[in-house]
Amino acid sequence: MAGLYKKVVKGIYPKIPNHFSKELDNTIKALIIENPTLRPSCKQILAYPDVRRIGERIFGSSWLE
Repeated sequence: MAGLYKKVVKGIYPKIPNHFSKELDNTIKALIIENPTLRPSCKQILAYPDVRRIGERIFGSSWLE
């Protein structure tokens, strides 16, 4: 975990493999922005289409209510 922290702080980390969606790539990039004040809130993350879709698939359509 310390290794990931150092990479995020420096802003240097590998790109996720191409077989993952662009939306997932964008979500990960938002979660590891160097400046923590610029990272999305939990509420914003839960509104991401991919996160909502996965949550609904795992927990059902009312998982955020």
